Amino acid sequence: MSWQNIQHFRKTGQIQQAVDAAVAALAADPEDFKVRSQYEWVMFDIIKGIVANIGDSLKNSKSIQPRYVNDLMGWMETYYHLKPEIPGMACTSILTQLTKVGSHLPRFLGFINWIGPNGLRSEDWEPRQYQGKTYPSLAMNIARALCKWTKAHPQANSKELVIAMEWAEKVAKITQGDDALWLNWDRALLFRQMGDFQRAAEILASVIKAKRTEFWVWAEAGRLYRLDQPDLALACFCRALECQAEPKFMGRTHRDLAELLAEQGDHAQASQEVAFALDIHQAQGWRLSPEMQELMSSQWFDPAAIGSMAAKDFYAAHSSEALALCFDIVETKSASYLGPFSPGQQNAPQPGRKPRQLFRFAVKDAKGNALSIISPGMKYLNIKVGAPLTVVIGRQNGDDRQTIVHVLPRQDGQEWDCLEQILGVAIAEATTEKSMKFLILSSGEESRKCPLKSQLVMLAEFGENV
Repeated sequence: MSWQNIQHFRKTGQIQQAVDAAVAALAADPEDFKVRSQYEWVMFDIIKGIVANIGDSLKNSKSIQPRYVNDLMGWMETYYHLKPEIPGMACTSILTQLTKVGSHLPRFLGFINWIGPNGLRSEDWEPRQYQGKTYPSLAMNIARALCKWTKAHPQANSKELVIAMEWAEKVAKITQGDDALWLNWDRALLFRQMGDFQRAAEILASVIKAKRTEFWVWAEAGRLYRLDQPDLALACFCRALECQAEPKFMGRTHRDLAELLAEQGDHAQASQEVAFALDIHQAQGWRLSPEMQELMSSQWFDPAAIGSMAAKDFYAAHSSEALALCFDIVETKSASYLGPFSPGQQNAPQPGRKPRQLFRFAVKDAKGNALSIISPGMKYLNIKVGAPLTVVIGRQNGDDRQTIVHVLPRQDGQEWDCLEQILGVAIAEATTEKSMKFLILSSGEESRKCPLKSQLVMLAEFGENV
């Protein structure tokens, strides 16, 4: 068999015959460049067909048949052992296909790491022009696919995360416009996964500030913060639903908000969001997703949403906190956990909804003075009062408000190390109804000039754990 036979079989659609011919020709002469080149293009045709099948599966059932994934990874391995021409046009074409479904392929990151940045042609780093439109470069698509791969594989190790980040950082340096914003979004999620929460918040803020009128950026922020800061996620989803967009694009956001509200026990409002999402599905003629079916079959779901607020009023009541994510400054500080509390002047919660709980932290300013910062509820903040923490704080220029966007344990600290030690006198014991009360003695220069009675200048209340 010659390379001409392989080419003939491929161009006439006889793919299996082309494969058999290539295998036979390589068995006779493994170094035949033209045969290997033709085999690369045969592999491209096969990979392209499998990727198309995966795309159809995702459109129809939102799931992929395992055989498609196994077939793709089998051909990726065959391509590797072929020792193909890299970089090369066939390599570019194969990567273009694999990148479309990379997050679904367990070995995708390893395959890209083998190809390496030098495996791309110079034109693969430039945006593509086709029929008057501009499309992202192959390098951009690979970088974003790697970020999505790490998100789809939370068990990824630190080495794999670094590989994805190196690609993303390399591409980010040469990318502009909306492509840069989308990549920054992926980088923010990846930095968060790597534990660099300050960098994640900085990049996320830059995207939100640039696209603050776009619903998708707020919806994605809601999904990002949903697990550990549900109150902030609620604000983001509400802000998304206040933005101008066609209703058909809002279906998932209504569903996400419904799920979050249900978790918080606000079943009436959650029911209203489910109803909105259902109306969109019916108007578009879409099948109900498993997530929608689960919501509609929940015992709490009430199609009439009796007891819910008008949607517009509900969004307005909760969305303002989301704007705090448009940070100008992001910094990481040491903190001490002061515990949870419920605002004394909050409105009575709706029936079935839990009262809002806030959390308080102590940090020190530049002069070493202890300050108290309040943060909205955090779902998994199961921390001992007084514990040393690290908090990531964002704020805007000219605004004294500080927003805590992440909290994590601080291994090198001690309990209460971000509080000031000041001499005080206990004047009332703690009871089941009241906290212990102290009189704090001032040690300032002016106070020492005053009578003793004037030195009792501050009344402070501390929790029973003090």
